[in-house]
Amino acid sequence: MKLSLCQIKPDRDWKTSLDIAHQGLKQAVDQGAELAVLPELFVIPYEFSLVDSCAQPIDGPIGTSLAAWAKEYGLWLVGGSFPLLEGGRRYNACPVYSPAGELVALHKKIHLFDIKMDTLSVQEGDCFSPGREVTVFDSPWGKIGVAICFDLRFPNQFLSMANQGAGLMLAPAAFNTVTGPRHFQLLAQARAIDSQSFVAVCSPALDQTASYHSYGHSLAVSPMGKVLGQLDSQPGILTISLDLSQADKVRQKLPVLCNQVPGLDRPNS
Repeated sequence: MKLSLCQIKPDRDWKTSLDIAHQGLKQAVDQGAELAVLPELFVIPYEFSLVDSCAQPIDGPIGTSLAAWAKEYGLWLVGGSFPLLEGGRRYNACPVYSPAGELVALHKKIHLFDIKMDTLSVQEGDCFSPGREVTVFDSPWGKIGVAICFDLRFPNQFLSMANQGAGLMLAPAAFNTVTGPRHFQLLAQARAIDSQSFVAVCSPALDQTASYHSYGHSLAVSPMGKVLGQLDSQPGILTISLDLSQADKVRQKLPVLCNQVPGLDRPNS
């Protein structure tokens, strides 16, 4: 399969960001993409003051546009994430569309980015509700898992997806320039090794004018932890060929998943 990570720079006007995303997808298709991924909150910079301007249900303009693009290009599309309104709550959610334009999965970010560091404080939980379910969907290449950004720091979520048969994990993620240089690549490699899966992370490009500086550096990692390709902080498209059967071969040669002892992640009673 040919996978494209579309590292775009969102505009403060979400409608303009839709046009930017559409252009990025056109470039991905020109590079032969069969499956494309957009960044976390691809319609706005990572600023919670902008969320109300574009929060909408899955059948709103954002979801409708994503479905139309998937159908237009005959493309599997992992639609980054956007502020989803559902059941009276707001979620940081990632929809997945088939080449027929059908919604096949909808991941709601489980682990919200609530942190207080010396140089950075973010409380995503003040803006969004957490999701509760691990997301895996069927594709022509096998099962694929979906996570969003801070989810990358939680190995059990990736182990759960792997145990459901996923050989590729896709994560829209807006890491920042504080934690990104230290942890971004390392976490992607760790989750790939933990789950013995390909891991691909798609970020927004760096915008120096925004209040939150996204790190960029979208990348893809093999089940053995090798970085297969990576961008810098600027807008760009990373297109790479993957053979998901390699995940099964790694799991056979290095039988980690099947030898897990259940319950060790819980305290002794």
